[in-house]
Amino acid sequence: MNKFFRLVSMFAIAGVTFAYTSCTDYSEDINKVDGRVDNLQSQFDAFKSATDESIKVSPDIPTEELDEILKYCMQSGIDGIV
Repeated sequence: MNKFFRLVSMFAIAGVTFAYTSCTDYSEDINKVDGRVDNLQSQFDAFKSATDESIKVSPDIPTEELDEILKYCMQSGIDGIV
C-alpha cells in the first residue's frame, strides 16, 4: 500500500509540474509580435506612399507603351529605372 501511495504521489507531482510549465501565458510575446507587425506595416505604408508620389505616370503615354519601355529597361539594366 505504501508503494502505491508513493507512485500516486509521484504521478500527481509530475502532473502538476507538467501542467504548470505547459500553461504559459503567451500574451506578452503576442503583443511584441503585434507591435513588430504594426511597425512593419507603417514602414511599408510610408514606403508605398513615397514611391507612389515619386512615380508619376504621364497620361500622354499609353499603358501598353509604358509596359514595353519598362520591360526594355529591366532587360537592359538601365540605371535609375531598375
